[in-house]
Amino acid sequence: MKLKASFAASGLALALLAPMTVLAGAQAADAKLLMSAVDAGRQQLLRTLVAEGVNVNAVSNGDGSALILAVRQRKADMVDELLRLGANANLAVPGDGSPLIMAARNGDLALAQKLVKAGALANQAVSGDESPLIQAARAGSLPLVQFLVASGADVNLGVPDEHRRGALLTPLNQAASAEVRNWLLANGARQAQ
Repeated sequence: MKLKASFAASGLALALLAPMTVLAGAQAADAKLLMSAVDAGRQQLLRTLVAEGVNVNAVSNGDGSALILAVRQRKADMVDELLRLGANANLAVPGDGSPLIMAARNGDLALAQKLVKAGALANQAVSGDESPLIQAARAGSLPLVQFLVASGADVNLGVPDEHRRGALLTPLNQAASAEVRNWLLANGARQAQ
């Protein structure tokens, strides 16, 4: 009898998990469709897909989102279109960051400005991808570092270093140039403890 109950419970668990698996698969499929349109630079296709119900904020683990891809590829026109279609400027995908983290990683001030104007948070940290300011400091882009700080990024926001137990990554200890490091120090950055 216990074995029969166990199988019944297992069947119930699978039945409850199946819709989540279908939803995850549908979201990944939506993300792939949108990413293909971004990759090809086809704004009209983006509009058509979203009009037909494709989720503009769909994510695919390991690939990110259409907006992150457009920023990664530095396609400002596609970024504009995705934002017009309702893409979330703060959508975080662990392993791929967020749109603003990607712009900062690329050292792309123009796209960072566009994203902040669309509501992207300058102080958003994403596990494994740090924060926009850490990425900008690592890219060595002083104008981008200055813009992010002016937009609310904390010069002392640290995130755990996934490779060294107990260590923190900060904009200061990740600064790629003396110019960025000196500016951060002059603007209140402190050494991580």
